[in-house]
Amino acid sequence: AAPPPLIGLQGRASILPLMNFDLAGTSLLKEWKEHIFHGKTLYSIEIERDQAKFLRAFSQGTSSVLFKEIQMKPSERPILKWEWRAVRFPSNKQNRILAAKPDNDFAARVYAVFKGKLPFSSDVIQYVWDDHFPEGAFATSPFAKNVRILVIQGGAQNDSGGWVSEERDLVEDYKLLFGKAPSGDLMGVGIMSDSDNTGTSSEAHFRHLAIEKFRI
Repeated sequence: AAPPPLIGLQGRASILPLMNFDLAGTSLLKEWKEHIFHGKTLYSIEIERDQAKFLRAFSQGTSSVLFKEIQMKPSERPILKWEWRAVRFPSNKQNRILAAKPDNDFAARVYAVFKGKLPFSSDVIQYVWDDHFPEGAFATSPFAKNVRILVIQGGAQNDSGGWVSEERDLVEDYKLLFGKAPSGDLMGVGIMSDSDNTGTSSEAHFRHLAIEKFRI
């Protein structure tokens, strides 16, 4: 099972701000890059009733990821934080094996990308919100052996339909998923909603993405 994020670290560590990414800023769609796997997911800045802004990701049989290149050493103990909510889950899944090729769509994914051993290679953690498999379930992507998929929200949206906050210790999660400590720098973060493998649709909202670090 996935380690409880940050539990046991309170009292012996403090958290320092390091990077904040404005997911609701008008410059986001210009400053972040988009990698298209199968058609473009629609990314747009939307406004809530209270006038707060957020990033909406809507997929109609498409799959593309927004990503931001960064550089940070694992020794800095990066903590990835964000808020999200799953609005629409891709349907027509068989739900026999997590992330099987025909099922490899998720309402929401958040990426953490580490530099791999070989040039132009990378190790990728994908945090996903799935409506079937439980929190802590994880698998290797059937499309790339260096990609690990970890469920950190399992089940449909919470009853209130509100925002859910996440905090992930990237080094500890990397150890869990790859069986070793990361040797390369953290190279990027990304956001996606996709539904191309099921040929259906999906939607998620994101805001307040940031990277902090522990000071032990």
